[in-house]
Amino acid sequence: MHQSHPKPESIASLLQDLEDIVCYYTPDGIITYFNPAFSKRGGFQIGEAPLINLGCGDIQFKHLLERSIHDISCQEPVLEYESQAVGKDGQTQWYRWKVRAVYDKKGQVEEYQAIGREISCEKKYAQLLESYQEVLKTASSDDSSRVVKSKWRSSDDVGPNPFRRLTDTTPACIFIIQDGHYRYANNFFTYTMGYTMEELMKINCLDLIHPDYRDQLNEELDNLISGCKPMFRHDIMALPRSGSLLWLDVAASVFQWEGKPAILGAAYDVTHRMELQAALMQSEYNFRQLADAAPNLIFVLGKTRLIYVNKAFIETTGYSEEKCLSMESWEFFHPQHWDMIHEMKQARQNGAALNGRFQTRMMPQDKREAWADFSLSTITFSGQPATLGVAIDITEQKMAQLQVEYLSYHDKLTGLYNRAYMDEKVKQMDGSRDLPLSIIMGDVNGLKMVNDAFGHSSGDLMLQKVARILSANCRKSDLIARWGGDEFVIMLPNSTEETARRICAKVYQACTQLKEFPVQVSIALGISTKTLPEQSLEDLFKEAEDLMYRNKMLENRSARSSFLNSLEQTLWVRSHETQEHTVRLRHLVIALGQFLGLTPDLMNNLTLLAALHDIGKIAIPNNILDKDEPLTPEEWEIMKKHPEIGYRIALANPELAHIAEAILHHHERWDGQGYPLGAKGQEIPLISRILAIADSYDVMISGRPYQPGFSQEEALQEIISCAGTQFDPELTLIFIDLIRSRGQKILPY
Repeated sequence: MHQSHPKPESIASLLQDLEDIVCYYTPDGIITYFNPAFSKRGGFQIGEAPLINLGCGDIQFKHLLERSIHDISCQEPVLEYESQAVGKDGQTQWYRWKVRAVYDKKGQVEEYQAIGREISCEKKYAQLLESYQEVLKTASSDDSSRVVKSKWRSSDDVGPNPFRRLTDTTPACIFIIQDGHYRYANNFFTYTMGYTMEELMKINCLDLIHPDYRDQLNEELDNLISGCKPMFRHDIMALPRSGSLLWLDVAASVFQWEGKPAILGAAYDVTHRMELQAALMQSEYNFRQLADAAPNLIFVLGKTRLIYVNKAFIETTGYSEEKCLSMESWEFFHPQHWDMIHEMKQARQNGAALNGRFQTRMMPQDKREAWADFSLSTITFSGQPATLGVAIDITEQKMAQLQVEYLSYHDKLTGLYNRAYMDEKVKQMDGSRDLPLSIIMGDVNGLKMVNDAFGHSSGDLMLQKVARILSANCRKSDLIARWGGDEFVIMLPNSTEETARRICAKVYQACTQLKEFPVQVSIALGISTKTLPEQSLEDLFKEAEDLMYRNKMLENRSARSSFLNSLEQTLWVRSHETQEHTVRLRHLVIALGQFLGLTPDLMNNLTLLAALHDIGKIAIPNNILDKDEPLTPEEWEIMKKHPEIGYRIALANPELAHIAEAILHHHERWDGQGYPLGAKGQEIPLISRILAIADSYDVMISGRPYQPGFSQEEALQEIISCAGTQFDPELTLIFIDLIRSRGQKILPY
């Protein structure tokens, strides 16, 4: 059992009187010491047992303290962060925490020491200032704002320079009051009220307030100065120099300026909103006329249901007016907001006023994506308390924002996470709670060849298919990202090396099932696993990458053999060449090559060329390859590209690179009238000239489905007639003699 941590008397006395929250707790979540401030804000009595388990549900700071247990490491033994907690009164409070880990001699965490300070007022005021600019932007969209986007006049009054630079660019009234007089006002305030700064400094601050509100404002200012309240926010009627009616939503808090208390305030123009409320109280008819003409969504919420919706609300939601008034309020919103809507509804039923601003995703009748920015305020409607809602359709802006957020962390082609996202997650996952942590690095084989042969659209499709295979064979908790052009990375939290190997095996198997590509899809994978907190993730990635490249190298020989097999099989299917034709062609070129006394290397190249000279046809569209009638000039131009395509395919594969030139020239003619380069005579590689004669002879002898074959002598006469034009004349004579003397032995037809 854990013992309460002893403290020196002097320190204990100090901690007892400290307003900040102080507590000590163990790695397994047992609080061993806490001061009175902690018990007061945490929701239990100081007299309770000193040993409290964080697992109990009454500790308000439970999730705040648990975070440090997960996030503190030897490299970062001190953790600082801000977070929220809900107090006993149900109010949300902000705290700034600093947590330090204390280690024993073995380097293990012995305890955590935490100190927290409430910063709710600071946060509320910061959030309030940020909201002003957004509120004013909204107001300007329905012509209700008095914002004039001209250059505001500047003044030479005294004011903190950094503060002035900030506030003079803010479209809200910012001011400082001290001893009942204005000490500073930004340009927007002086423009709105119609007074110069010099004039304002001579005026009592209450003189610019309508008499009906002076006592209220004076009381609020006194409460701030005396410390009774940290801040206030109210709607107040002001008296600008123009004499027009001006309503301001004013928020203020106290701070020390030049050694004395001062009031820092901010306000924005809500005259239009107040006029609308007045219109409601004076005449529902006038309100309906005004609201129905407005482009914004306007509705009135009674105690439990809507009691009024304008035309824009009906058009946007797609429901009839009768349907809108019969539906529950939460039915208009996406399920992700239902908890918030139910809380607001409960508060409304309990008599609480609904005020504030919210961005929510709606659920129109047609189920399309729709977002709205809602502003709620309390009004009187038909003599009863109600809530007025005004909403702006922000669907386009929200969708653009979501798209930007999505693209910033996702790969556009595959839909997987991108490297930027993975870099962020690496920082978050470098802790003990994810151990063992395995990494899989993958590199797709043959992507360059596919891009060169079939175009980048086919290469993109291959990457997408591999991405789907990875997603289908990993767990929901695994993170998959496209790391580079043809590289992928998978992070597997709480996964042993054996788990990673099983996933790799499934990926390998799934790749073999892909039959829609001309070549077999494959990927090289490398695995590395982190089991200890002190292991570097950078080293982990490096190890997985090295293993991936090593596996890629070891698999290359078998992969190349499989690749060549795959190319040959695909060629037979796509170009309608038969395996028998390939076998006969090999016999012919080998016989001619041996008769010429070619070197072993040239003989190997000649044999490979006989099998794969037409490999470029695998990228020619089927409607051209399968056509029975003569090709059109346009189709013929496409067909004539297959030597160039075959050339690129061969260059992309080390096993074929040495015959790339021969593939490129296999349709050239001795007289220079061939394609694609128009090469002639000795410019054409020898093995290409040999292949041209042998291929033409076998095609004539064997015939086609639509054309009977020639006799041996007929075929030879045709070859002779083309000597010196289509074929090398010397090779032609040698071939004729070879066939006439040994034809039956070479090709036993």
